Amino acid sequence: FEAFRAATDAGEPTLLDSYGATNPVEFFAVATEFFFERPHEMRAKHAALYEQLQQFYRQDPAGLLPRPPASQASGDWGSRNRRAAETAGRSFVRLRAGQTPPARRRP
Repeated sequence: FEAFRAATDAGEPTLLDSYGATNPVEFFAVATEFFFERPHEMRAKHAALYEQLQQFYRQDPAGLLPRPPASQASGDWGSRNRRAAETAGRSFVRLRAGQTPPARRRP
């Protein structure tokens, strides 16, 4: 967190959203979002952080999701990851504040 905050304060470009430098709780939230939405980039550039989150969540999203093409590696790969995960039998629903999740469909 401190290294990330220092880089953000110095105006250095960072992989994570600079809002994560606000405090440790926001850093955890921003890092978690990145871990699930752009896992290949996080694993490549912040391997130690990726490993910590992998142990915490007991998941390896980079191992489950396809690697993005080089031309889209820094773009919004999250929506593509969600589509890939859905085709693998998993579903992700993004809710706005105050929304309730839809009822689960039974097979």
